[in-house]
Amino acid sequence: MQGNDMLRIFATAAASLMAVSAIAHPVDRVAFGPRPFYLIDRMAEGPLKD
Repeated sequence: MQGNDMLRIFATAAASLMAVSAIAHPVDRVAFGPRPFYLIDRMAEGPLKD
């Protein structure tokens, strides 16, 4: 029983640290999937594309 509790605590701590690190770092660029990038690449230049 005590081993399972330690595993739960460790898993919760690890998940919390991963979530905090994902929130704490600003994103420099956004990756689009191949289909959306294809559509965005073909858009006319303008404020919507920027």
